[in-house]
Amino acid sequence: MPTRYLSPVVYRQSGTGSIDVTLPDVPAGDESPFPLGFDLLYVRIHFTSSVANADLLVSLVSDSGEEYNVDLYTYSERGSGKDVHLVRSGSPNSPSPWSFQPRDRLRFTWSGDGEWGLEIGIRNLSS
Repeated sequence: MPTRYLSPVVYRQSGTGSIDVTLPDVPAGDESPFPLGFDLLYVRIHFTSSVANADLLVSLVSDSGEEYNVDLYTYSERGSGKDVHLVRSGSPNSPSPWSFQPRDRLRFTWSGDGEWGLEIGIRNLSS
């Protein structure tokens, strides 16, 4: 029988100018929607009307403390005509460097002046 996977939890945000977005946004004191943690499945960012290209940085904001925060990935020279499509590779059943603890968050930063739309897909490890 084939393995069945649930649809990812999708977060979307859009704006104009620089990107400084942290997801998933779990307010202090609230329970995590991912009790056993989560996998980052994909990142998609579409840029429009951007004048300049800049690096996109994906970093970990660790629930264990600032000393565990780390830059995970830099996508060079992204902007108008240079969208981001980062996909996790490997078996969805194997441990992944894109697996995170329940209250960890991912931060996306980019310095530019265009319009953008960001979408990430997350798999709940308790599913």
